[in-house]
Amino acid sequence: EGAMLHFHRPPHRLSPAQCALLVSMIPAPNRYDPEKRPEISKERRDGILKRLYERSKLHEEEYQKALIEPIPDRKYKISGAFPIVSDFVKWELQGWMGEKDLVSKGYSISTTLLSDYQLAAEKAISEGLQELETTYPELKKHPQPLQAALVCLQGKTGEILAIVGGRDAQVGDYNRALQSKRQIGSLMKPFVYLCAFEQTLAGQGNWFPNTLILDEPVVIKTEQGEWKPENYTKKYLGEVTLRKALEKSLNLPAVKLGQQIGLDTLVTFLDRTQIMHCSANPSLPLGTIELTPLEVAQLYTLFLNDGMIRNALMVREILDSHQRVLYKKSSDPRTVASPISTYQVLSMLKGVLERGTAREIHQHGWQGIAAGKTGTAAKYIDSWFVGMTPDLVTVVWIGFDRPESLQLTGSEAAMPIWARFMKQLYPDGNSRDFDIPPGVIRIPIV
Repeated sequence: EGAMLHFHRPPHRLSPAQCALLVSMIPAPNRYDPEKRPEISKERRDGILKRLYERSKLHEEEYQKALIEPIPDRKYKISGAFPIVSDFVKWELQGWMGEKDLVSKGYSISTTLLSDYQLAAEKAISEGLQELETTYPELKKHPQPLQAALVCLQGKTGEILAIVGGRDAQVGDYNRALQSKRQIGSLMKPFVYLCAFEQTLAGQGNWFPNTLILDEPVVIKTEQGEWKPENYTKKYLGEVTLRKALEKSLNLPAVKLGQQIGLDTLVTFLDRTQIMHCSANPSLPLGTIELTPLEVAQLYTLFLNDGMIRNALMVREILDSHQRVLYKKSSDPRTVASPISTYQVLSMLKGVLERGTAREIHQHGWQGIAAGKTGTAAKYIDSWFVGMTPDLVTVVWIGFDRPESLQLTGSEAAMPIWARFMKQLYPDGNSRDFDIPPGVIRIPIV
């Protein structure tokens, strides 16, 4: 608590001088408060540093560097109940306002955060990771602690309603939700299908959700040699519809569809997002690019916005001490795809939960209408799940900070935490369906 209060970092990231200062306060924290009595605090701190140096616990260079380290002149006042969220506010305002002004000038900052959503997210991450470590004991024994991130956006506006950057929500030193770029795996596949449907509308292809494609092994020649992609199960279903291929997250159809569209065409389409900047690599349809959970959440807002992406937004406005508006921001949308193509893919993503890789989500307590996509990066290093209701886009990532295999898929690790979070927001499930844009006709195919 002292480390966070005075230096806004966990104990393991403190410098020797910072450690010594905290130790110096132990006998009388109020009397030796550095904010109230900096001269006495420095004297006591330097005395502890001297003893460490005399006992060879500090080298000469470390000792001299510690002596000149400044004493903090104020406590970290912006933390509040959600320090990681406070970090995000500072991150969003970087370049507009210095941190010194932000914490000292009495500004009123209005954010999009909903406290009940944030508490629900923190609870889902904490309890969900504990459950994973109980179910899979090897995760608990791993040298690295299992980590997680969660981002929940209001899909129509891009407003951040909850954001969790690690398993300890009270430690704001590293926010994985907006700083950790990881391979997105199968989360890429919906955008491959979306590109194909856009080509159809442009008269440059003939792809629809019921178009048939072969799920069978293929050999692709590259500059590095032959590449032989495989399905996750190493089994192949033969002729399948594009809908079934996405629902089952089959690798081969996605790779073949990328080849049929043309990788350069796919790259050009993905560039429209202003988030995915890729090269024309045959493995691109399998999600070999790296994004943060926040970037993934922004991408998936297009499915709730008729093909328009909303940038994430947390700070609504800032007022000065006289209640004058100094800063006001909105999330301007940008068009990536047509409403018709977007809804075609959205309807396929509903099938992921009904018949596909997320069909077991009901066993985790989720009831009602939703759409989503599981994601598992190569060698099971990253586990993802994106879930959508008509109002919300929520992304969950599970993994280790230093990339190592989880041996778990997105449906096994990330999806249960999404369900745990959403059950708190929708105790009775969701009965509201997604809006169907003009021009789309639903015809049952037997």
